[in-house]
Amino acid sequence: MIFEVISSSIIGGIYLAAKLKSGEGPTNDHEKIKMIADVVGLKKDGKSIRIHRKYRPKNKHFTEYIYQIPLGLSLDDFKSHIDKFEDGLNNKQTSYFLSLKDLKKIDWEKLSQIKSFKDLPEQFKRIFGEKQLIRKNIEMSYDGMLRIKVYDRSLPNYLAFDDSVWNQCKKWCVPIGETKDGVHFIRLDDGHAVIAGTTRYGKTTFLHLLITTFINLHPGEVEFSLIDLKSGLSFQRYADCKQVINMAEDLPSAHNCFKKIIQEMKRRKELFKQLGIEKIQDIKQPLSRHYIIIDEASNLDFRRMELESKKDIEKAKLLYEQCKAWMKMIACESASLGIYLIFSTQYPTAEILDSQVKANTITKICYRLDTGTQSYVVLDHTGAEEITIKGRAIVRTPDGTAQVQSYLLDDKQIEKVIRPHIVIKAREDDEENAPISEDIRETGKDTLIIEPV
Repeated sequence: MIFEVISSSIIGGIYLAAKLKSGEGPTNDHEKIKMIADVVGLKKDGKSIRIHRKYRPKNKHFTEYIYQIPLGLSLDDFKSHIDKFEDGLNNKQTSYFLSLKDLKKIDWEKLSQIKSFKDLPEQFKRIFGEKQLIRKNIEMSYDGMLRIKVYDRSLPNYLAFDDSVWNQCKKWCVPIGETKDGVHFIRLDDGHAVIAGTTRYGKTTFLHLLITTFINLHPGEVEFSLIDLKSGLSFQRYADCKQVINMAEDLPSAHNCFKKIIQEMKRRKELFKQLGIEKIQDIKQPLSRHYIIIDEASNLDFRRMELESKKDIEKAKLLYEQCKAWMKMIACESASLGIYLIFSTQYPTAEILDSQVKANTITKICYRLDTGTQSYVVLDHTGAEEITIKGRAIVRTPDGTAQVQSYLLDDKQIEKVIRPHIVIKAREDDEENAPISEDIRETGKDTLIIEPV
């Protein structure tokens, strides 16, 4: 009997939350908006804002209110009071945002054994423990009329990845996380990307999601060169995946990896010439997309290494300069060939993120950074230094800029995807001691002339 009552209460609570979420609850946001505008003095000659239209787009998480505003008022007048509008809309809001997925967290067998109502709180912690109170957020814009979007909830502080999200992916898109509008995808088959963020804020977690997504959705169409410069720890689980062509964990092995990629670029250029095509999207025969993923690019810099002898320093410097030159070449020439650079670093200074590499990246993902200067290097504006929530990122693409809460993909989900693709590979000997032929001349700033590979 108690079990039946509890089940009914849960379903009823979810139904009520859905009603509140859809705007069918007892509050009237339009009346609140109008009242707040009047109270803070957003009136002219006794005239208040006047509602023109209200609508809720299908499958979106907001309602938009469109107002005519009195002559003499501007968008900035309203934006200067945005905190008052949000506080007013959230006055006495105490409902929880729930989803049907929350039912999976309930231990139904244990719940059926409850003999006293005093035991209920521990069970409901499974549902409400990580849920946030609904807090509506608003965005304002102006196109001749004032547009106020009232979102049902703010961004969550934590998002576990649900495998079903992969069903929504279009080709070569990665579901990085969610905005207030829902799942946010980034397309990674038409240009390079740079990812920046201080340690433990989500940068490497997203790289795991990227690799796992493409292995899951395009197992026969993708190749990876993984340059893991954090002692190889981040990407070691993928080392034996058949999609992983090259692996590197230090400067010498990274140099060897880049050398092979340059050779592949030359091979593809010749193929494209023979086929009379310009870019990979025009090719009719199967050709894999190749992703070069660098985790902690700053560790390529020989000045960050603990080298003692002058000979070791000179050798490391030579390797570093050649790697930099090859990265520039890849950034400038490889995207049309289906070879894409994913450049990731904790230290996005102008020295680490070369200007040519940055100029040729069309996707920029920025987690928390230490300074506004670092944020500016990546995004061309500050803001990443103000991020305080792990997994929160500013994503900038040709489609615009969005604030996203990234998904957290756990180890079991990764293992489930990559296990069928593990193969036994023959290990190549390190080419650390192989002779290198370079000719560095004063033909221009940072110019490195390299003999053909």
